[in-house]
Amino acid sequence: MLKTLTLLIAMFLVPPMFANAKHHLPSKPPIPSAGKSSGPEQQVPAAQQKQSTDDKRGTQDAPIVVKVLNPPDAEAKATQDAEDREAKTASEWWNKIFSGGLVIVGFVQAVTLFYTALVTNKAANAAKLAATVAEKSLFDLEGPFLYPVIKSGTLENDLNWFVIFDHPSSVVPVKSPTVSFAIKNVGRSTALLRSVAATVEHLTKMVAKPRVEFLANYAIEPIVDPQAETATQFTQQLIIPIDRDANDSITKGDSHIFLYGEIVFSDVLGTDYIQTFCLSYDRHAKRFVPLGSKYNRRTRQKPEEA
Repeated sequence: MLKTLTLLIAMFLVPPMFANAKHHLPSKPPIPSAGKSSGPEQQVPAAQQKQSTDDKRGTQDAPIVVKVLNPPDAEAKATQDAEDREAKTASEWWNKIFSGGLVIVGFVQAVTLFYTALVTNKAANAAKLAATVAEKSLFDLEGPFLYPVIKSGTLENDLNWFVIFDHPSSVVPVKSPTVSFAIKNVGRSTALLRSVAATVEHLTKMVAKPRVEFLANYAIEPIVDPQAETATQFTQQLIIPIDRDANDSITKGDSHIFLYGEIVFSDVLGTDYIQTFCLSYDRHAKRFVPLGSKYNRRTRQKPEEA
């Protein structure tokens, strides 16, 4: 019984012990293959031992140092490299000059284009102005043109009273002369008369912005053909009567009698015009004469102004 127990214990404990011992044992050299002798180590030849003895590389007598020697053409290569660098520098310099030249050329072209655009714009404005002037000239030549024509009045007769009774003791009553005029179309096309305004006044000189009194404002516009006159005559009386002193001033030319006003009319196309007029009575010529272009002007109104 005891032997049997001892045998069982040995069977369970011995295999693990062998396994642990196998892990701790050193590795064995490989078993020589068949056909090779497993006898004593072969001897190294004497020549090989001598060669190993003679090779002293890595010792003090023959240290491992690599000495770099310049190739035979090092100086020529250095010269060539210097020339290449100079050529590259010169090439970069010429590239910069070329780029700067391109910038200058571009700037000159931009200035030229700007100048061309400016000149073209001026030419276009000049052409537009020329077209406007041509259109205005066409209207001036072909459009209607209404102006007053003196027909009658008492002005000359009233002034003659002061000539007849020129003695200082003569008593001459003050006079309020009248002036009558018609409207004549001196243009080349038919006009439609819309309104007439006029004033007769004794002044030392004409005012800058005269105020006029409307004599007619038509709802049904009379037609005035070219070179024709209105059948209606418009009469206006002097605002302030003339006395002897006023007559003397008129005779000397220190003052004048003015007939001024405006005529509003349109053409057959519906374009509206305003004709301002101012005539001064010439005592010696005994007639009315226009007083310059400042007060005698025809203006074509824009549609929004009409």
